[in-house]
Amino acid sequence: PYKGGIFVGSDYGLDFYSFGDGRFMRCGVSDGTESSSRPLTVRISRLCESGGYLFAVTSDGDILRYDPTTHVSGAYTFKRLPRDTGRRYADMCRGGSGRLLALSNDGITVFDRTGEIEITMNRMPFKFSHNLNIFCDTLRNEVYVGGGIGERSVSFVMDDKRGSLRENSESYIPSDLMATILDNDGNVVFATDGGGVVVKRTDGDMDSFTPGNSTLLADVIYSLYCDRRGN
Repeated sequence: PYKGGIFVGSDYGLDFYSFGDGRFMRCGVSDGTESSSRPLTVRISRLCESGGYLFAVTSDGDILRYDPTTHVSGAYTFKRLPRDTGRRYADMCRGGSGRLLALSNDGITVFDRTGEIEITMNRMPFKFSHNLNIFCDTLRNEVYVGGGIGERSVSFVMDDKRGSLRENSESYIPSDLMATILDNDGNVVFATDGGGVVVKRTDGDMDSFTPGNSTLLADVIYSLYCDRRGN
C-alpha cells in the first residue's frame, strides 16, 4: 500500500493501482534523466518503503527508487541507483536511524535514507538467489538473513552506530528462512519453507505453527504482513 493506491510487482515489472480512478499504471525506470525513462519490464523481487521513498529490488540485482516529490501526473518513474560492478542485490529492509540495509552477493551494505550513500559495507559472501532475505529488528539491533529452502540462516548483532555486524550464534533463527517481521507486541515472526510459521516471543519462548497443530493450510510460507490491528 502506498499513498492513494497499491504497487504490485510481478515477473514482468511493476504497476501502480490507483484507488482514485480504479486502473493500473505501468511504472518506468530511468538512470537519472527524464529522457532515459523507459518501461520497467524486469522481475521485481522485493518492495521496501522507507524515509518517504519506495525502493524496488529487481531480479537483475538493481535497486530502484521512487521519489514522490518528483512525481509527474500519470507517471511513476523509478531511478536506478548505482552499484559496484559484479554486485547483485537480492533484498533490502529498513534499518535503525532512518537507514537502509541491502543484502547482496558481496555482503550487507548500510545506506543512508536515499540508498545512494554507502555508510558501512559488511563484506561476507552470499550465494546469490532470489530467495535471499534480510530483516532488521530495530528494537534489539539484530539482523536476520536467510536463503530459503535448504539454506542456513544467520543472525547478526549491530556493533556500532555505523552498522558494523558480527554473527550472533546464541540467537535462535530457523533454517529455510523466507521472511521475517515484527508483530505489534515486539515478537519476531519467521516464515519458513517447510517449517511453517515460527514465533520468537519477547520472553524467549518459541511457538511453531504448522498444518499439524493449527489451521495453517501449508508449511511453505513465502511472506508475512502485520496489519494495523496486530493481525
